[in-house]
Amino acid sequence: MHVVCGPGPAPAAASIAARAEWVRSHWPSSTALRLPGSAPLAAGRLFANPTLAATWKRLPAQAEAGGAPGKRPRTTLSPTLVLEDGEPYLACGTPGGDQQDQWQLVFLLRHLRHGQDLQAAIDAPLFHGEHGPLSFFPRRARPRSVQIEDRFPYATLEELARRGHRLSIRDGWSIGRLTAAARTGDLLKAAATPRLMQAYAVGR
Repeated sequence: MHVVCGPGPAPAAASIAARAEWVRSHWPSSTALRLPGSAPLAAGRLFANPTLAATWKRLPAQAEAGGAPGKRPRTTLSPTLVLEDGEPYLACGTPGGDQQDQWQLVFLLRHLRHGQDLQAAIDAPLFHGEHGPLSFFPRRARPRSVQIEDRFPYATLEELARRGHRLSIRDGWSIGRLTAAARTGDLLKAAATPRLMQAYAVGR
């Protein structure tokens, strides 16, 4: 089995990308571990039972994303599987609440559109916006707020500020928890973020 494991800041979230002869690609995400009853992994299985739904009960049933029959509650879980010619090529993901989709989009554009290898696409500077209401209580919004690593060129930061973004400059290796595993022919590849020194790429 070839595994990439990327835990989030304890006790928040954990995720695993796996490649094996009997599992082409799977991305279980055990999240909301801070909640009672967390998300167990069944013995001998790579399928998690996420319990993030426990957060939906905090929304009124009449809310668009509320927990009620006929509703489709929003979730921050964003496991991603990329196909190439109809076959699984890449499994990737990250813990991180509302930032997951933002970080993964940047990673996928760098890798698929700009040709960066998995590790380079993960290592490059990251950012995320906080403009919309957050998924978690107290669901605050910070209009025009952007958290951005200081490794971006100063000219980029200046231009974002000129366009009205409110920048919070973060340490150069502090945003993102991305991990990925891919296969090209018989070659298996994996990458993990060095940020916070919590994620690892492992193969055997």
